[in-house]
Amino acid sequence: MSAQSSDQFQSLDQAIQQALREWHRRNVTASPLCRLLLYRKALRASGQHVHKATNQVLYDALTRLSKNNAEAANLLQARFQDKEQVYALSNRLNLAESTIYALQKDAILELADVLEQMEQEAQQRQRLMLGERLMGQNYSELVGIEEPLALLLELLTDADAPTIISIEGLGGIGKTTLADALLRRVIAQGLFDEIGWVTARQAELTLSGEIETIEAPVLTAEALVEKLAKQLMPEVMASANLTTEKVLSLLEARLQ
Repeated sequence: MSAQSSDQFQSLDQAIQQALREWHRRNVTASPLCRLLLYRKALRASGQHVHKATNQVLYDALTRLSKNNAEAANLLQARFQDKEQVYALSNRLNLAESTIYALQKDAILELADVLEQMEQEAQQRQRLMLGERLMGQNYSELVGIEEPLALLLELLTDADAPTIISIEGLGGIGKTTLADALLRRVIAQGLFDEIGWVTARQAELTLSGEIETIEAPVLTAEALVEKLAKQLMPEVMASANLTTEKVLSLLEARLQ
């Protein structure tokens, strides 16, 4: 996923208008809001139900809009949720149809502002959560890593790159630190919605240039699967006692 920017939201009002028009279309296979992190999180929560996820994002945005401008929220709900025709709404509110259309346009623009704010808040929460998964940052500045870092970033964002990327070298020379710096760059740029972090390192290079052994248990395959699943599927891991094979199967599906 590319980093979000203000450019994304230039056509957000158009995407919202299309999504509102599809409020009652249950057979949609793609969402106008697919570029939003909010939508992708709702999609996972809904079991990959496109229509339900799109409407959930709209509903949440309308709920927030109603706190600041109830009239705008009510107008959009009447038009799209309740399917009230413009002429009927015009008669009920004693307003010209042209006025209804103008109010609807303004309401959609306000809803876009609300949804943009919600999306930025969601991205900020996501960055904080993903950053907390990484190891404690024990460095302030790394020297000489820009070239390998750029190469690794290119591999991560290349659709044709291998699914497994190996960082090789002697124990304790900074492979884990490089991986940590890589993922911090990934998080800052918003390249992926999710990351998992599990380390099996047994040594680290000290400031004096010595390799120091870390007292930590050997990481088993079962422990690796469990640690990743707790990060990427916390709701599943908290709901039931599952076998390692079942967790691995769910994790593979989650990573598709």
